[in-house]
Amino acid sequence: MMKPSIVDTPELREVPEVETKSAKADVATKPAQFFDEKFPGLSKEFGSAILDVIDENGVLWARDIGEDFFAAALGDKGSPEAPTVFLPLEQRFYTYSPAEGIFAYRRDPVLLTQLSRWLLECVWQCRDHCETRMLEFRLRGSNRLSGVLRKARGLLEVPPEFFSSDLKEFIPCANRVLRLSDKTLLSFSPAYCRRNKLAVPYDPRAKCPLFLDTLMRPALDADELDLLQRACGLFLIGENLAQRILLLIGTAGGGKGTFIRVLRGMLERTMSARCARSCCVNDSSWEGFSAKPCFMARTCRTTS
Repeated sequence: MMKPSIVDTPELREVPEVETKSAKADVATKPAQFFDEKFPGLSKEFGSAILDVIDENGVLWARDIGEDFFAAALGDKGSPEAPTVFLPLEQRFYTYSPAEGIFAYRRDPVLLTQLSRWLLECVWQCRDHCETRMLEFRLRGSNRLSGVLRKARGLLEVPPEFFSSDLKEFIPCANRVLRLSDKTLLSFSPAYCRRNKLAVPYDPRAKCPLFLDTLMRPALDADELDLLQRACGLFLIGENLAQRILLLIGTAGGGKGTFIRVLRGMLERTMSARCARSCCVNDSSWEGFSAKPCFMARTCRTTS
């Protein structure tokens, strides 16, 4: 039987649900079945991923997508190893990267591409068993998938303090997550809810003779050095527990800039933001600073 051409409103009837045996199943041939296997159990809570229907000629069609299903598939219930969350305060999506061990900002087009790829994988597997042209082209369009992201803003919303839990207990380092209570390194996990980490690994045997003996001790006495090291600890956790402002005051060439560059190199760009001289001119220059636990500013010149 030849497949009919695509029309806008063919006469359709729902595909009857068929119970499958718990024995080892064959490769999925229906789009809805494909996504049930890819994201087990998700359809029970958020409905079917794909509307599978049979037209009057007995041809199986993939006619529509379930926005709630795909929005939830981006989150921890569908992608537990790399979940996506939405932070309403910043109006941004963040996706956990297993390779980096932290959540990273994801632009909407990147998430749309991920959703489109999932649908295309379904097309490749099911195209010999049902009509998938609508799924391959119309339903994968950015306008159609934007509705999924609008749903995801509600389903994947997290509270403002999502990335601020247990700051005094865990510090993500370049090698793993350091538990401060016993100085134990733990494996990266999305459960730590971190979007920043140090650029250097934790090594309990590491020493800093050049930094301490050449740069710091000649310029500071013991109490001042202790205060500065404690302040650095606050920079690492990203919370100003002391509720104080630290000012580095000294002569030109005394090592202030060198110290800041060393600190910035440890914090890396994921943990720190730097203000340029012209930052006070345009409010949009401050966008994204809220995601950084440490903010460094050079002397800014005001403009009239």
